[in-house]
Amino acid sequence: MERKKPVFGFLDILITLLCLSVAAAGIHLFRNDLSRTLDSQNETPAGSITIKVNTVQRRLANRVLWDRLAVRSPVYPGDLIRVANLSAATLNLEDLELDLEENTLIRILRAQSGEGFRIELNEGSLGLASGEGSVIVNVMGREVQAAAGTALNVEAGSGGIKVQVSEGAAAIIGEGQYREVSAGTALVLNAAGTESSVRAQPAAAVTRPRSNARFLKSSAEPLSVNFAWNRINLEPTEALRLEIAADRNFTQVISRTETIETFARAALDTGWWNWRLLYNNTALAAGRFTITDASGPRTLSPVLNAIYRYRNEQPNLRFQWSAVEDASFYLVEVSGSPHFENLAINKQIGSVFFTDSSLGTGTWYWRVKPLFPSVYEGSSAYSPASSFRIEQSGTAEAPVIEVPQQIAAPAIAPPVPAPAPQPAPQPAERLPAPRSMQPATGYKIGVEELRSWKKIVFSWSAVSGANAYVFTLFHQTANGRREIIRTTQTQTTWTLDDRSLLSRGTFFWQVEAVNVVGGRIERHGTIGENSFVVDIPVPTIQTQESGILYGN
Repeated sequence: MERKKPVFGFLDILITLLCLSVAAAGIHLFRNDLSRTLDSQNETPAGSITIKVNTVQRRLANRVLWDRLAVRSPVYPGDLIRVANLSAATLNLEDLELDLEENTLIRILRAQSGEGFRIELNEGSLGLASGEGSVIVNVMGREVQAAAGTALNVEAGSGGIKVQVSEGAAAIIGEGQYREVSAGTALVLNAAGTESSVRAQPAAAVTRPRSNARFLKSSAEPLSVNFAWNRINLEPTEALRLEIAADRNFTQVISRTETIETFARAALDTGWWNWRLLYNNTALAAGRFTITDASGPRTLSPVLNAIYRYRNEQPNLRFQWSAVEDASFYLVEVSGSPHFENLAINKQIGSVFFTDSSLGTGTWYWRVKPLFPSVYEGSSAYSPASSFRIEQSGTAEAPVIEVPQQIAAPAIAPPVPAPAPQPAPQPAERLPAPRSMQPATGYKIGVEELRSWKKIVFSWSAVSGANAYVFTLFHQTANGRREIIRTTQTQTTWTLDDRSLLSRGTFFWQVEAVNVVGGRIERHGTIGENSFVVDIPVPTIQTQESGILYGN
């Protein structure tokens, strides 16, 4: 039987043309998107955005795709910023700082006058701290005008808007109405623009701490945080309860205060803290703040009491210190006096090291102080002073560094008779494995823990006969374990400061007690091992247009 040839009909032609049209449209959109990306590289950024927790989106103006950005990235006028569920970000625009809460969508615009910014809040919540200039927040057809030096919080949702001012003053303008909101007061408007009946009920307007405050703790003692509020529609004898917890659900309340006053105080360590003010188990106000460790960093190089010798050219010294979380810059001071009276070097550095060859012979003292953005409250501390010495020698052709040792070898060793033959040494028995290792095996770290913890501390018991410990952290992957960290130290704890090293899945961590002599491991130990699970749900965000999620 003769086979019939396929017929290329009208429907096939129509489908082909449709596919070609879709492909052409996709190429056109990609070309425009790429062109907009290249053009943005020549623009001056309006500021920067810092991802604090989980997932955020950013879309440039006149683009159709959402960008994947680094943890800290520039932003431009016209950009859309969307913060996902269980996420947070900080936006810095000149002297204006905004804390963006979860499920928040804003657009960044320049003010019509050309000076300052106008923020369009479509949904969600933002905390705002203005500098020397004013700022306007457009929300649900109204303008919230914040004067210079104002700290406020704005919430927008289907039920209306809420504006609470903790410092300065603000005005709400829209639909022929003008309302002023002063420090320590709040204003709630429903969707129709009228004041909500909540004003007639018990309420509290918190003035301290301000929205999403950041505090610096420069000593080992807990930091005393002050709370203050104005009581609204409350009898003098009706008490309020202030609760502070590490998690948003307040399952781990670490401080609880009952008071009829308008103030309270709590001593807290570093971390991310949630607070709420309750009346008969009803929250009148709530918020959160962070306490950052602002003690001085560890000086790494030059090491304490090091000696640098040179013949002709002064040595080029490398100053290096440990990083401090959230610090923007570091102030480095070098002086010939232990009291730092006359400074030979006084520099503000953006990294954790720099080199210098200007120092001559003598004993020098140096220290480092972390510097934080102006939005942080409090002051930071200097590192403990370290010293080193520079000497000029007639024998050294090139700069030579002499690092102090605990035991110095004699200049001339006395003659030693040949030792008698000894039996071959037997291998030393392995040291036992550490005990009481925390976090314990099977510990689960969820989203709330990652949000509230600034760091994760691993600890174990000391082992007799050991003078050091080898710590190793692995991530279990489909191809086996992947080593993330391996370090040797003398302490029985190790702190994970960089939470970006963690991702969803199972992690194993090991500790081996060892005996180190002269920089070499002379005696090994039995390895102790625990595991933990990072349980981070896959983020889901409903967007009106296609986009790419990004986060840390």
